[in-house]
Amino acid sequence: MLNSSQWKSFLVNEGISVEQSDLLANYTEQLTSSGFPVIFELEHFAVLLGVEKNYLYRMMYKSREFYRTFKISGKKKKRLINSPYPILSYVQSWIKEHILENIEVSEQAYGYVKSRSILDNAKLHLGCTQLLKLDFKDFFGHISIHDVKRVFRDVGFTPKLSYQMAKICSVNGCLPQGAPSSPILSNLIMRKLDNELAHLSKFHNIKFSRYADDLAFSGEIIPSSFIVMIVKIIESNGFTLNHKKFAHKKSGQKKMVTGLCITGDRVRVLKKTRREFRQKHHYLMLNKEKSFNGDYGDLDVLYLDKIIGLGRFIKFIEPNNTFVSKAVEDLASLKKELFSIV
Repeated sequence: MLNSSQWKSFLVNEGISVEQSDLLANYTEQLTSSGFPVIFELEHFAVLLGVEKNYLYRMMYKSREFYRTFKISGKKKKRLINSPYPILSYVQSWIKEHILENIEVSEQAYGYVKSRSILDNAKLHLGCTQLLKLDFKDFFGHISIHDVKRVFRDVGFTPKLSYQMAKICSVNGCLPQGAPSSPILSNLIMRKLDNELAHLSKFHNIKFSRYADDLAFSGEIIPSSFIVMIVKIIESNGFTLNHKKFAHKKSGQKKMVTGLCITGDRVRVLKKTRREFRQKHHYLMLNKEKSFNGDYGDLDVLYLDKIIGLGRFIKFIEPNNTFVSKAVEDLASLKKELFSIV
């Protein structure tokens, strides 16, 4: 990687004035000193990517051409997914890997962070007397292209290039749910709000964490005045709460964080999840391939893998669950027996 002096020499040799070369060399120093790639303009970006410049312009101004849009069923409603085609996915992944992953997220963010998990998020709130859970409405839809541009500007890229990269990472003026760059961008954009909520929570001796669009607050007591202030901060940052998912659990009530039970002194999966795994394990060990080959129901060649995956998830959350550990081993042996090549 060239240092600023080498960049200056290179630029002068390319016929750029000494004054302009000084400005550009300072620009390169600002980026490289923080671990970011030097990108002067969109044409330079295209060279780094190995993609034709015209492709990047089309991604910016005809973005709909580069997405496959579909809906997936959630617990209560369908979610709109904008999945980028390979060429756009490659560009967004490059931005994610070479730029966005070099920026720190807040301590309160647990979703989409490699070193943190839903288990870590739940553990933070163990032993609480009260738990407050809030959820954003249309989370990605409330993150605008201008929010995205600000991330690139804060890194040190030029205003024009920052806007262009923001366009590449956006669709219809907001973050697309389904793009590889969207999760980390959402965390980076949420840093300001995370810090404001964390500061207020600390003042009230309350713990706070955020997993994507799920907010959790816990402590001995969560007064209504605190809740009012939290809502005001969230709305002042341009987000809307889904009031249907508001939950304030008090002493003696069942408490859950990101789908995990934290009632008591340890994190557990739901009892119905453990029961489901136990039943399906028994059925598989009893009927083997007839459980999924169409003899006793629908054909599902991935059925065995799904149940093994469920068992491994339970084992991850409850590492001391000896039944599940043994059951996962049983199912892995069954898979080897049924699908081994003779």
